[in-house]
Amino acid sequence: MFKLKSVCNLYYMQYFMETLPVNYALDLRKLNFLQKLSVHHTSVMNLLFSLTASKEFELLCKNYSVTQPQAHGRFRACVRQAFVCHLAGFYISILLYFMYSSCTYCSASACRVLHSIVRLI
Repeated sequence: MFKLKSVCNLYYMQYFMETLPVNYALDLRKLNFLQKLSVHHTSVMNLLFSLTASKEFELLCKNYSVTQPQAHGRFRACVRQAFVCHLAGFYISILLYFMYSSCTYCSASACRVLHSIVRLI
């Protein structure tokens, strides 16, 4: 659909189309599944969760700054916020790279990236 030639443009499109990259989407699905498994009314499911998946669920919650009592509807907002933070870090690293480069094209690119960051904030 789009002819994107750089990861930077891909992240930019994903941000404005409000889609998550694959690794974030998979983690979101894991969070939703494990949360449903943890509150399941069947004792066998609760036992399976406590034996196998509780540590993974805690780790995912820690990675995305999710407090465990939150409803699973909040997971998407936390995962999206993590993606936005990753995106801001990605653009800042590109900006720093271009700032220390001496060619005039790179400094113009740095200005475009800087304006993109300002729009994100």
